[in-house]
Amino acid sequence: MPIINAEARAAGALILSKMRMFNEAVVFMEQTLGPALSKGFDICIGKFIKENQWIGKVAMENDTCWIAPNRWKNDDGGSRAWFEIHWHESGEKDYWLATLTGNGTESGEFGFLFDLDRNSFGGKSFNQYAKSIKSADVERLEKLGFNSLGKGKFFLPLHLDGELLAQCWQEYGEFPHDDDVFGPLRYALNVLAESVPIFDQILQDAP
Repeated sequence: MPIINAEARAAGALILSKMRMFNEAVVFMEQTLGPALSKGFDICIGKFIKENQWIGKVAMENDTCWIAPNRWKNDDGGSRAWFEIHWHESGEKDYWLATLTGNGTESGEFGFLFDLDRNSFGGKSFNQYAKSIKSADVERLEKLGFNSLGKGKFFLPLHLDGELLAQCWQEYGEFPHDDDVFGPLRYALNVLAESVPIFDQILQDAP
């Protein structure tokens, strides 16, 4: 049996003594706050897709979000490469809202991941090519805020301010897509658009 330290015992005792409050909080977050924030994400990203004539599918409540410029589209309606919502170095312990606001119990980050269909770019040989991607291209992506995860994958962190989310909910009882709370998301989407020519070059040089 694992040894439970004093901090864990205190936390457990607090939860058990305030069970109704904690239960109501969890239910409210899962059934109300989470879906409301997902809706704001969906509308904000959907608006970006339409305005930039991109392709993609966005349904945050179903953990689905991928977008790509139209020229990356393949013959079956999908995409040869794309940006997708991703939890980097995060397990399944934390709610996505906690990771998004930097309040998770783990050190994971929330953001956009660039990935691709390796079969469209040489299959297994792409992983070897990824090791030799031009340093100049990697540096340009890093200046935009991307982190290289290896194997041709690049991650752009996204963080929303928990206090602004609280203020937004207090004022509207929802998360309007055009509110300042989504400023970092709109900025990240613009960074994705700015990064496309760099990724175009990387894909062009692939096997």
